[in-house]
Amino acid sequence: MLKELFESSFYHTFKQQENQLFLTEFTHSGEFSLKDSLACNDCIVKCAEEDENREQLRIKTRNVVYVMKLDQVFELSKEDLGENCDFIIDDSKGIALIEMTCSNSDYIVGKRIKARGQLYNTLCVLFTNPDFRAHIERRHTKFVVLSWKNTESRHDADSIEDTMGYFTAMTDEVYSPENVSKFEFDFLYKEIRYPDILNWDTL
Repeated sequence: MLKELFESSFYHTFKQQENQLFLTEFTHSGEFSLKDSLACNDCIVKCAEEDENREQLRIKTRNVVYVMKLDQVFELSKEDLGENCDFIIDDSKGIALIEMTCSNSDYIVGKRIKARGQLYNTLCVLFTNPDFRAHIERRHTKFVVLSWKNTESRHDADSIEDTMGYFTAMTDEVYSPENVSKFEFDFLYKEIRYPDILNWDTL
């Protein structure tokens, strides 16, 4: 569903680099997980050498959802579209943009700021295309999600990191996977801390 929309319309707005499209879409139902393989390969922490332990976000859904990694979509454009988030998930009722990060608590404040920027820029790009805008506006639920998998710090924090850790602790006191806040484009923002599960059916 998403694949056809990108291939039939998105590259009319943003010209593609190649004549042939190689977009991949996945369908899931039940419980499944997402991971950013490139980030895991480049990670200096190496918290999980086994591929099956690299999951960063767990999702549960009764119905089929469509999932695409957005790097492949943005990379095919001739234009520099800016930084995108990691995944888009869609079904007939809802749509969500997902940005995932593995980070120790010393850096999560900065990670949140960067993630919100990537999510916002991705929405700006998608809303530039009239067909995609109409597709999104037909969805009853619209979310942007930051998924955070905490990793242990491998070094001592300096004074700036101590301050960031203080603000993180304040945020942790009120964290709940049920918390939502307003985001741009009539979307809602949600944060999910691994191993908490994103329940698609209750969004």
